[in-house]
Amino acid sequence: MTTIKFSQEEALVTKSWMTGWFEKITAILFGNNRPVTALTTVNTCNNEWETEVCLLEAEIQSLYNQTALQLIPMAGVYQQHLIDTLLQASTVYAPEEAESVFSEEVQIIEDIKGHVSGIQHNTKKIQEATTKASDISDIQSKAVIYHHTMKPYLTTLRFHIDQLKRIIYK
Repeated sequence: MTTIKFSQEEALVTKSWMTGWFEKITAILFGNNRPVTALTTVNTCNNEWETEVCLLEAEIQSLYNQTALQLIPMAGVYQQHLIDTLLQASTVYAPEEAESVFSEEVQIIEDIKGHVSGIQHNTKKIQEATTKASDISDIQSKAVIYHHTMKPYLTTLRFHIDQLKRIIYK
């Protein structure tokens, strides 16, 4: 078993680091894109292949809006609350006692970190696939590439988003 020890100096460094970290990760993950509604994007599509591409783009945009504007900031606030609780507990309880009492909170902090990393990784892969597919002019080829390259990442991205929601909203 590991021992949890926090000092006041570590608390200040951790708090300022976490605040900056969530601001940076949101900017890195999603850039400075403005939200676009899915309905507008889908209404401009003309044929079946174009509709498939538009639906995937709309889903990506929707996940961006949900994740960047709501979920990751909420996860950061919740994780910071858990860290503050652990820091306060370390001043009240003995290290061994604090570890046993707050082991669930430590696990939740690790889970949040893992799911945010999963969101970051899959978002980066989706951005890379979108960049490659944007050069293709044939809409059928583009739809096939979107389907084969982005769908797996979208599925994994949705999983991480759902798990993060489950943790936050429980």
